[in-house]
Amino acid sequence: MISTLSGALGLSTTDVSFWLPLVLFALLILVVFASVLLDGFDIGVGLLLGFASDGSRDTMMSHLSPWRDANEMWLLLGLGLFLAAFPHAWTPIMKNLFLPLALLGAGTLLRSGAFELSMRSPFAWRGRWAMVFSAGAWCTAIAHGLALSRILTAYITGTEYYILSSMFVVFAIATYILLGATWLLMRATGDIRVSSALWARQSVRWCAAGVVSVAVVLASGNQGVLIKWVDNTSWELILILWATLITSFIFTEISLNSILRFGSHRTTIPYVLVILIIFLLISSVVYSFFPYFILDNITIWDAAASTLSLQFVIAIAVVIVPLAIVFNIWVYRGVLFPSK
Repeated sequence: MISTLSGALGLSTTDVSFWLPLVLFALLILVVFASVLLDGFDIGVGLLLGFASDGSRDTMMSHLSPWRDANEMWLLLGLGLFLAAFPHAWTPIMKNLFLPLALLGAGTLLRSGAFELSMRSPFAWRGRWAMVFSAGAWCTAIAHGLALSRILTAYITGTEYYILSSMFVVFAIATYILLGATWLLMRATGDIRVSSALWARQSVRWCAAGVVSVAVVLASGNQGVLIKWVDNTSWELILILWATLITSFIFTEISLNSILRFGSHRTTIPYVLVILIIFLLISSVVYSFFPYFILDNITIWDAAASTLSLQFVIAIAVVIVPLAIVFNIWVYRGVLFPSK
């Protein structure tokens, strides 16, 4: 595949101008996955605050406090990497994502501001700031759903887009609720743990339906994507991917039912399965789009900056990304495994 791709681009597989965009694109996907996963449970818990009792909201917010700054760092890192490494994709992508980006900015600001003010406000005010935090989480989840619908439908307009965007927004909300609920399931106790299991069980089927919807939209909206998935010599791997996805959803629901019925202490299993589902989803979308930023229009190499600029970005990324990983490990280790 690599030799075919390099030949189509008129580049040698040993050419640095071929490998640099590829490496930075892979790094960008890694950062996006970290952002969705780590900031995702933050968003999910924020969505669930509106359904929680008044007495539970402050406890739910406190579970987020140790790592919020570490989680949000990945969003900024991904945005900076995209802007620095792929400047020629700015205009065609950003001009079509004005509303999602505006909502994303508003949601991030609301969440960050409300959380900090909640931690510093009198106890009587914390419930109000928790609802502001929840409003920011809803803005963020809706923004992600709208952005996903715009990207996967190749920026179509009209009635069809509004129907699809509504479907993708529901999918994004269900996925983040599932992620946030399974996270709380590990961290919380008592009534919050029971509520988290119920929330997760209610959202898992919506998430599964959203996965099928994403696959149908991608396959029906672009013949090239359909051919890549169907007429492919690696169909065994594709079959394994779908089997793994379906099995993960089934075992997620089974484990949640077990926790609710028998009080199982294996509360990490649903969260691990949800991480696997999200990883497979992101991998599938990347596989469907590769090597394009915009399907059948702009490739990774079309969008990339000059080789000299990419070398500079790589040099910075080699320093920043390991530091970001070490910082996250340090934060999570310090909270999950505190020194005695």
